[in-house]
Amino acid sequence: MDSRWPTVAGQLAGRSQQADLCSVQATAAMAVGQILRALSPGEKPPPAWNTTIEIDTFEGTVEHRPWPPNPACGCGAQPRRS
Repeated sequence: MDSRWPTVAGQLAGRSQQADLCSVQATAAMAVGQILRALSPGEKPPPAWNTTIEIDTFEGTVEHRPWPPNPACGCGAQPRRS
């Protein structure tokens, strides 16, 4: 387990939101695709590396916002390689 997970879990405690089946399936498909790409030998990090992706299946939109790691943060996140 990632040693920083308890910190993240503490920030998420008590928060929940209902999701419709279509959104859950779209999110799972996106996650699996990105994981497979990350595991492919010789591939660059996936496009979702250090980003937030918001999928709105009702509106048919996908928002992609990069969140580069702060160099001063001790979380261990690596910046995206070009």
